[in-house]
Amino acid sequence: MRSIRSARRCSGHSYGGLFTLYALLNRPQAFSGYVAASPSIWWYQGYIERTLTAFETRARQQPLDARLLLTVGSAEEPAADDPLTDPRQRHMAERRMIGNARDLAERLESTPGLKVGLRINAGANHGTNGQLSSVQALELASSGLGSETRAEN
Repeated sequence: MRSIRSARRCSGHSYGGLFTLYALLNRPQAFSGYVAASPSIWWYQGYIERTLTAFETRARQQPLDARLLLTVGSAEEPAADDPLTDPRQRHMAERRMIGNARDLAERLESTPGLKVGLRINAGANHGTNGQLSSVQALELASSGLGSETRAEN
């Protein structure tokens, strides 16, 4: 039988994904599952990155029992060899949606008691990744964070 706490999930897309990460980093016991879809990790000159050290220190003192799924669309960041002639491409390159998600997933993998998954949804842009991630959040809620989640689809 699951406890009420274990059934609680937090998910969001874009700024909602940023809020999901904020909730994890500041109140990690509030939920057992977190899904941050296309989180705006770049926001406020990297606020999330600046709060990680304090989170990691607390997590070492009191290990977590939580899961995090980070998702991002493969079309949310131009390829490294793209010429970036279009202002929109430059804007997307500056925000590093894929790079930031990868960096965050790698850093959080060593957090005691936190299972981290990263999905890069092939062909998805910022809007369509939100839709795909809604289904993935339901999968997480019903079956857990499996090893297939780590693969960058």
